[in-house]
Amino acid sequence: HIKHLFFQCNFAHSVCSTIQMASNLYPSTNVINMFDNWLLGKDNKYRILIRMRALVLIWSFWFCRIDLVFNGNDFSPLHAIYQCTSLFRLRVSLQRAANRDLFMEVCTQLVHVVRNVFTRHG
Repeated sequence: HIKHLFFQCNFAHSVCSTIQMASNLYPSTNVINMFDNWLLGKDNKYRILIRMRALVLIWSFWFCRIDLVFNGNDFSPLHAIYQCTSLFRLRVSLQRAANRDLFMEVCTQLVHVVRNVFTRHG
């Protein structure tokens, strides 16, 4: 079930909660919410950023789930977030030069929030 995989299981909830602390976006409950409600009132530069963040997050969940099912590797939410930031950084070079600094700033902010959350809460 897609909703469970990306939004309801404990793993997804931990990852999404941490990312939402870093981004000040509403908690998402489904894909439509993630892609529509997060974009309301944002200018185009931030819409691109939010879309990329959402896509990279979903990709990270998918990679972790595949690795669990086929290889038996059970990753922590911290691993998934770092994988997400790694994928995000790879895509920064594909962005227009005017957006690259913003994308890197967002990635750095996410890593900072993740370290603080997991240092305080394990």
